[in-house]
Amino acid sequence: MRFPFFRRKKKEAEAPPITREQFLQLVPIRNPALKWRRYRTGEVYIILEGPRRPAKQGIVSKLFPAASTPRTKRIILDKIGSFVWDLCDGKNTIDDIITKLSETHKLTRREAEIPLRAYLQNLAKRGFIGVLPKEALAKYRAEREREEEGEREKEKEKGEEGEAKEKESKDKGSEMGGGEGEGEGEGKKESEEGAQKP
Repeated sequence: MRFPFFRRKKKEAEAPPITREQFLQLVPIRNPALKWRRYRTGEVYIILEGPRRPAKQGIVSKLFPAASTPRTKRIILDKIGSFVWDLCDGKNTIDDIITKLSETHKLTRREAEIPLRAYLQNLAKRGFIGVLPKEALAKYRAEREREEEGEREKEKEKGEEGEAKEKESKDKGSEMGGGEGEGEGEGKKESEEGAQKP
C-alpha cells in the first residue's frame, strides 16, 4: 500500500546549463520598472516600493484611519556594484563588463569573472536585471521602439485633435462676438482721442 504524501515529486524540466562562452556573450539589462538614484558619492541605490503598511491598532488608527505608510526599501550598491550597475545598460556583454572591471580595478580576468557571475545571478534572481542573448535583445529593442513610436503617434494625434478643437472654439467665438477685433480698435481710437483733447 502506497501513501500519497510519500510519493516522489516529479522534477520540473530545467533549462540546460550554458557554457562559459555562451555566458560571456549574454547582455545584462536593468529592469526598466525599477526606480534607482545615485548618491553624491557615486553609489547607486535601488528603491523598492511595496504595499502600504496597515496602521497599528489602537487610538491612533481610530483617530486617523488612513494613517498607513507606504513601504519603501533602499538597496545600496557599493562602488564596484554601482560600476557594474552602470554597465548593465543593454549595450555591454558580460565579457565587456569583465574587461572594463579588470582594467578599472586592476584585477585579473578570473578575479573579476567569478564574483561578477555571482553578483549578476543575485541581481537577476531579485528581478533587478535581465540577462539576454544579443539576438533576443535586438528583438526586445525593436519591440520597444515600435511601442514608443505608437505612443508618440497617439500623443501626436491627441495634440492635433486638441488643436483642431481649439481652432473650432476660436472660430465659433469670433463668429458669435461679431468681430472682436473691430470693437477693440474703435475703443482704442476713442480713448486716444479723449487723451489728446484736454
